[in-house]
Parts: sequence; C-alpha cells; structure tokens
Amino acid sequence: MNEYNFYDEFQRLCLKYFDKYSEEDFDWDTYVLMQNHGAPTRLLDWTDGALIALHFAIRDKTSNDNQNPIIYILNPYNDDLIKMTDESNEIKKNVIQEWEKFVKNHPGRKLNEEAWEDSYLPADEDDLEEIDIPNPPLLLRSPHLTTRLGSQRSRMIFFGKDPWWFHTNWHEDYIKKIEIDSACCEELKIELRDSGITESVIFPDLDGLGKEMDQLWKIMTRINSKHK
Repeated sequence: MNEYNFYDEFQRLCLKYFDKYSEEDFDWDTYVLMQNHGAPTRLLDWTDGALIALHFAIRDKTSNDNQNPIIYILNPYNDDLIKMTDESNEIKKNVIQEWEKFVKNHPGRKLNEEAWEDSYLPADEDDLEEIDIPNPPLLLRSPHLTTRLGSQRSRMIFFGKDPWWFHTNWHEDYIKKIEIDSACCEELKIELRDSGITESVIFPDLDGLGKEMDQLWKIMTRINSKHK
C-alpha cells in the first residue's frame, strides 16, 4: 500500500513540472518518471549504452573504495523474460483473463480491456482484493519522456509481485556481471570524459553540470596531490 500512496501523491504533485502530457499514458509515464527521479518503485532502470552503464557504476567510487563496482549485462531475448510477451504463454493468458474480468467489474472507470499490462501498475487495497500483480517482471519499451531519459538511453523493467525474480531465476545465459577494480575508477572517469560521457551529458541540466565540475575538481585534486 505504501507504493500506491507514493504513486498517488507523485501524480498529484508532478503536473506543475509538465508543459504538456498525455492523459492516456499518464499512469505509465508518471511511474517511469518516479523511478528516474529517485522515488521508490518496482521499476529497475537499465541502459542500452555500455559507456553510460560504466559511468553509473563508477560515478561515486574512488580508488580508496573497498567495494568494487559491478556492471550487470542483461540479454532481454531469453525465454524467461520474454514469456510475458508471448501470446501462447499460460502465465500471460491467466493475467489477461484476470484483467478482462477486472475491467468488466468496473464499467465506469474507463479501463482498457486490452491493456493487460496495466495490472503491473500500483493498485490500492480495494483493487488488490480483486486482481493480483503478476509475479514475473515485464519488459516494456518505455518512451523517453524527458531529455534525461533520452540522454541515459533508459530501458525499464517493471517488476511484478516477486522482487527477487532475478535472484531466483539467475542464469548465466541471460545475465552476467562484470566486476571493476575500484583502483581503476579515477582513471576510468578521465577516459569516460575523453569519450564524451560526463555528468552533464547524462544529466543535461545545471545540476548535472555542477556535479561534473565537482567530480572534475576532486579528480584533479587527487592527481595533483600525487605529483607533489
């Protein structure tokens, strides 16, 4: 229920930040924006840019960090993940049937009978008594609603009722991890900057630019101290 309360409150307050918005997609769009701007959700954001992933992995790391950063690489075309988009899959069939029944029971709410994916959205206590959030995660090609989402080349995974799905369904064929030696982080940050991947590119606003200047200052301070 906490998730729905946060979701409802975010929707109530966020409109002042929009020049225009799609009423039809408002529920999904605000859920994506919640995740991208740090609010608690069941979403997990990925990127299809390898250097962008590296930037996020090391952006707050230093050479003195005891914990090495890790990059996870996901193959979105594995059987376990695509089963929720497969029309012949039994799990999806059950989800669709439950959603169609739910829509018919609420004729005045302007729900779309074909939009079974909406069962992944946060629901209040009354709705949860009638329909369950599905267990497996859902991969959707979420739109780049803002410049930030586009700059980060964002992709979203919408988790269902099982928050540990990746842990219990871990398989090297579709998800791998790369561990980076934290001693290399400062050098990698310089190389990323030389490659055009900086904080103000990932966060294209004044906050991003300020963070980039702060990051550059810390790197240069450490480099200069080593040469004294």
